[in-house]
Amino acid sequence: MPRKYRILVVSSKFYPEYSGSGLRAHRTYKRLKKKYRIDFDVVSSSLQYTGYKKYMYGELFIYRISGLLKVWGFSGILRKIVIWINLPFEIFFAWVFIRQRIKNYDLIHTFGDSWTVGFLTWYFSKKKKPVIRELCNESPSPFFPKRFARFMKPIFLNNNKSKIVAISPKLEVMAKKFDVQSVWQRPNPVNAIEYSLSNKSNKYTLRKKLTKFTDTDVILLNIAMFWRNKNQRFLIKLLSSLEDKYKLILIGVVKEERENYYQQVISDIKKFSLEDRVEIIPNFVKNPYDYMSLADVYLFPSKHEGLGTTILESQACGTPVLSNQLPGITDTWIKNGSGGYSCKLEPELWAEKILETLSIPEEILNKNSDYILSKSNSDLIDTGYMDIFEKLVN
Repeated sequence: MPRKYRILVVSSKFYPEYSGSGLRAHRTYKRLKKKYRIDFDVVSSSLQYTGYKKYMYGELFIYRISGLLKVWGFSGILRKIVIWINLPFEIFFAWVFIRQRIKNYDLIHTFGDSWTVGFLTWYFSKKKKPVIRELCNESPSPFFPKRFARFMKPIFLNNNKSKIVAISPKLEVMAKKFDVQSVWQRPNPVNAIEYSLSNKSNKYTLRKKLTKFTDTDVILLNIAMFWRNKNQRFLIKLLSSLEDKYKLILIGVVKEERENYYQQVISDIKKFSLEDRVEIIPNFVKNPYDYMSLADVYLFPSKHEGLGTTILESQACGTPVLSNQLPGITDTWIKNGSGGYSCKLEPELWAEKILETLSIPEEILNKNSDYILSKSNSDLIDTGYMDIFEKLVN
């Protein structure tokens, strides 16, 4: 019988504080536990909450370790001061948590950047236990917390006890610039059952059920947390230049610290008198694949990304993507004329490219869906994780 792996999953954010990487970590380990002999605990940091708290999420215990002050309420130099004030408290609580539990785990797998992530990474390495670090966002270095990069670097130059997981070629290149050789580059996992062509025949049924728009409308979709980096305001400006038949659906979490940006999006909609042509769902939705299936084009105007899982998921559903050009990401995962297009962030150019995107034949979109899933389906990714666990631990 294969051995059982005991893993500490550490994320810079976790439910109920939304983050894409935290959500992906949770879904990944739920799958792994169901399919393999895996046990795991979760430690989370936080920008929104303070102190140490143990709580339940479904059947899972979460250990939240954060400082005494909420970081999200500050900006500029004050934010940096608060982050440093929180340092000793996070390190202390992290040490209290791990000192008696370290023997319970075979390895640590981290997502995101925080004092807790950094300390527990160092502690596992000190105890000669393997470390997996997942690079989830655009970053100038894989050695974070950046203030202690010189202590982090030796950990990831030990190929027998560490692995960097890069979710895009862009992040892989960045890691290797710092002499890290043990890198697994792979896309984020896509659930091939939920994100597939199976919903395509229900396109207009879903449209009637979930939206205020009709069969004759051309529906444009974006699913992303409301934030200036996600660039929803660009889409409002774009829509204002298109014919009335074009409609836009915006779906995404609105964090308290980004409420101002969300209100700017609302103001833009009113400014251009687009209330009847825009539908906003300012929350997390459990069925994004249904919205991708009912849409005609998925829009991805983000200014910066580690990857952008939705560009894979939409193509898997057979819905083409129009994206900002992000070297090391879109040139890998969007084949122009097959899965959509990528181009510069210019409204006039995007208006032209929408027409080209809509003209991609269905059979090509279907073939492209098969290609995307052949590279990113979650079963393939999960097998890769298990190979890494075996090599690092054994």
